Amino acid sequence: MEIHGDLNCHNSKAHKIALFILNFPLIWSATGMFWFPKGVNYVPPLVIAAFISSFFVFGFKGVLRHLKTNLFALLVFAISAYNIFQYQYHGSSSQELRAFITCFVFVVCFNRMVLKRKHIFALIFVASCGVLVTTGIQSFYFSISRAHGFINPIVFATYCASIAVMCFCIFLHLKNFKSGKLFFVLFLLLIISTLLTGSRGVWLALATSVVIISSFKFKRSMLSPKKTIAVLSLAILIFAIILYPLIIKRIQKTTFQLKQIKSGEMNNSIGARIQLWSSAIELAVISPVLGLGDSHSTELHDLYLKGAINKKVLQYTHYHNIFLDTLVKKGIIGLILLLALYIYPLIVSIRNTNSSWRKDISLGLFIIYLVSGLTDVPMNHDKTIYLYVFFILAVAFPIGQKNGLCLENSGIGS
Repeated sequence: MEIHGDLNCHNSKAHKIALFILNFPLIWSATGMFWFPKGVNYVPPLVIAAFISSFFVFGFKGVLRHLKTNLFALLVFAISAYNIFQYQYHGSSSQELRAFITCFVFVVCFNRMVLKRKHIFALIFVASCGVLVTTGIQSFYFSISRAHGFINPIVFATYCASIAVMCFCIFLHLKNFKSGKLFFVLFLLLIISTLLTGSRGVWLALATSVVIISSFKFKRSMLSPKKTIAVLSLAILIFAIILYPLIIKRIQKTTFQLKQIKSGEMNNSIGARIQLWSSAIELAVISPVLGLGDSHSTELHDLYLKGAINKKVLQYTHYHNIFLDTLVKKGIIGLILLLALYIYPLIVSIRNTNSSWRKDISLGLFIIYLVSGLTDVPMNHDKTIYLYVFFILAVAFPIGQKNGLCLENSGIGS
């Protein structure tokens, strides 16, 4: 491998340690951050350590050149700067602000050239095992109705679905039958884990991502379309039998709530979401450019006093739709930045990344966050922000001069 630039490329023990420190925030975001109580609190100090180690790995000029040519860093910086402005101007989430500032630092110092395909696959394998152990213990040993790890069930569900869709993408890519079969089995088990969270919006997001990716990848997978459909159908049948009590309970609850809404009763979770969405549309016009910030809660209370919504809606701090929530709190500028964070990495991956599995994972994460964002706010939670940004950074962007470093015959990132 020949490297041009300021990369201090040697095989010393100190160099290997620096590389590990540089990658560890990504590793932690898929594992310990979700596995341990308050695991997310360790992300900022880990990123600071990675930032310091990057100067040892790449040199000062290499880091600086990477920053100057890294448009994704510019985008994350713009989001961070706008969040700082929002926080000072009319109040916003300090958790979200801290998460994006941390992401910016990591985007500046991280370069995908230090990660091989086998490293990412191994990380996803380990993350999958952690998900299965966590959901298995909580659901079958402690009989918890909704597996959630140590966090909000919907946030944990987004984590489960993200790892699941990455396993599915790897399965479609691998030509080795044994390795592919392993990731396919993990994918099937992770579907169960996602179902055990009881998060209907994330269920839909995972199903949508698998269908869309499959429609593009049948001809490249190790199975023919007929065999793939047969296997998936068998898997769905098995899951339906095993998880019948859970699934039927959620279906019955949903049906009952829809009947209540039809009769004019909105005092349930679906009714509350409908009221939140309609309220968001009404509140967004008050300050369409910059949004309302923390004052949105006052405006929402005024709607309650006018009889437009019931009291149950007031207990929510967000609008159960990331796009409406962003529009209300941060205005059109915030919404444009959010859409750019979703769309830009996908475009770059499709246009510039040669590896099909990288494109598939980028697409899978895009769909998971897009669809789940229709009923929740994944980009308001620090854990899901870290997971998305760190993995998109690792898989979506190509190696080469556009990232500030030029590699020849490296074989990395294939």
